[in-house]
Amino acid sequence: MKIEILHPIEHDGKRFERGVVEVGEEIGKLFVALKNAAAPGGVAKEVKSAVETLVEDMVHAVSGAPPAPAAAKKK
Repeated sequence: MKIEILHPIEHDGKRFERGVVEVGEEIGKLFVALKNAAAPGGVAKEVKSAVETLVEDMVHAVSGAPPAPAAAKKK
């Protein structure tokens, strides 16, 4: 099971650092159940990207400047 560690977790004498890791199903479910410690797959990155896009759009709306084209955002 792939999960994304959001905050370092220590379990059974092993430290799991931030990032996407492959763990067994049982450990994965345990880590995801820890509040704000882990997320299934790369969910946190997708949410962060969506929030960043929303904030950029809000800034452009307030400033009156048009948002950057999608191709320019991916650079």
